[in-house]
Amino acid sequence: MADIKQDIHQQLISNQQAMFRQILQADWQLKNFGPATVPDEIVPFIRSWGTSNVEKDKDDVKRVNAFCNQPEEIFLSSEFSTGRIEMQFEWLQAKDLHPLQFFRRYQHSINQMNADNSAGEEDVTAYSCQNQLVSPVEGQHAKAVFCLRAYRNYPQLFDVAYISASLDHQQQGVISHFTLAGVDQKMALEFSRKFIGAVVWQ
Repeated sequence: MADIKQDIHQQLISNQQAMFRQILQADWQLKNFGPATVPDEIVPFIRSWGTSNVEKDKDDVKRVNAFCNQPEEIFLSSEFSTGRIEMQFEWLQAKDLHPLQFFRRYQHSINQMNADNSAGEEDVTAYSCQNQLVSPVEGQHAKAVFCLRAYRNYPQLFDVAYISASLDHQQQGVISHFTLAGVDQKMALEFSRKFIGAVVWQ
């Protein structure tokens, strides 16, 4: 049993290293997204699509969403999957809402974003998170949260969740979010740096 688990461990590491090598070496395509630019289809195996309510006049908050993911999963058990990559972006712009009303809507959107793969307490640890205020040289101030949870039976592998929300406007904001399932810390940090550098307020 130990040998089988070790084989699975090595296959997971080899798979994620090959996939992330392509992602990190790629010249990421960017697209305009409201007042910002965000990553688009960064490699051929990650597909992107979007939704919007901008044609609906009755909505007091306009929302534009963009999603990108690598949907193939590796099932380690009936309740534990890994291997997925997801990026999500949301631009919200209010018409005539009071700033506090907009903030509540904005906070609700932030709270809706979470891990994209399934795992039980026996499979992974609880998330350990770091919060920081990002003060870029160019662009917008943002609050960012970076979280890791470790795989209990597969050392050096983690799930990663990151979310950032712009802070400088009372009537609009951009939320950027990604989740990575089954990566090592080095790959996670390299992906994070590239992702953060690609989300730019124009």
